[in-house]
Amino acid sequence: MSRRFYYKDGKVVERGVAESSARAGTPDHVSDSLGFGKRQLAEMEADRKANGFGGIEFVPDPQVEGFCQVKYASSSDYDRYARHRGFVNATGVGGVIVSVEELNRAKEIVSRTK
Repeated sequence: MSRRFYYKDGKVVERGVAESSARAGTPDHVSDSLGFGKRQLAEMEADRKANGFGGIEFVPDPQVEGFCQVKYASSSDYDRYARHRGFVNATGVGGVIVSVEELNRAKEIVSRTK
């Protein structure tokens, strides 16, 4: 018997197989550290898809209007995505330290706006 698949909500799903989650019933894992302004959403979503970050999702911050949090399925998804963005997870618990390159880029942007 052949397996059949279909596309649903940006994911390939096997027909006849119930979608399950090892984390069912547990709180979502979200990061403010890797978050960004809503105006960057299209760019960040295109980058996420182009680089195959299936365990990463962008969600609106319920407490800060116009800000998107990064929701992640596992710590390995988080670590991989953080490295891709140029961040270094030095704490091992989800805290992120900005890389030297990211800090220099931010400094340059701020100095141009003064």
